[in-house]
Amino acid sequence: MKGGYVEDKWVQGCENDDWYLMDVFVYFSHSLVTIPPPCWTNTAHRHGVKVLGTFITEWDEGKATCNEMLSTKEPAQMYAERLAELATSLGFDEDKGSEVHNCLL
Repeated sequence: MKGGYVEDKWVQGCENDDWYLMDVFVYFSHSLVTIPPPCWTNTAHRHGVKVLGTFITEWDEGKATCNEMLSTKEPAQMYAERLAELATSLGFDEDKGSEVHNCLL
C-alpha cells in the first residue's frame, strides 16, 4: 500500500488488553475524509472508547481544497453538517472541537 501503510491485519477490529488505556481512537489515513470501518468502531465502543474519523488536507492541493470548501460561512457549515451526518449514520463519534490545520490563502 501507498505511504508505508500495510493491509489491516485486524479486519474485525483489534481485541487486545490495551483498550482501557484509551479515551478516544482516531482512525487516520492521508485521504480527504477517512471513515473508520465498522469493525473498529464496534470494538472500540464495546470497550467504552470513542472513535473519530479524520478530515485532512495536505500541501498546496489541500490549501486549494480549504479555500474552496471554507471560502464563506455557508459552504463551511454545509460540509461540517455532512461530516456530522456521516458520523451519526455510520455510528462513529463526532468531534465538535475539530481544528483546521491547513492555512487558507
